[in-house]
Amino acid sequence: MKATFGDFLAQNPNCSKFDGNPDAIAIFNLLSKDENIIGMIDASEAGKPALSACVDEIEAYFDSQQNSKVDLTDNFTRTAVGRMVKTIVTPF
Repeated sequence: MKATFGDFLAQNPNCSKFDGNPDAIAIFNLLSKDENIIGMIDASEAGKPALSACVDEIEAYFDSQQNSKVDLTDNFTRTAVGRMVKTIVTPF
């Protein structure tokens, strides 16, 4: 069963500032697409960062947003995205 954004928040209470944040939820949903999960698993098994499988898609999403509620240049946010990946890939 796929992880949910609620699972991410429950496993990472320090990321509670993203609760209800539409852009954080959009990132989670992009990462949770079946093809991205498969790509992240494949990348990880090949010794590459899991996020390398879909980072371009995430960056393209944010490039298309006018007033993003998430700053991808912020270290905390980048760490949170990594934690999202962990939450999503762990069940597999």
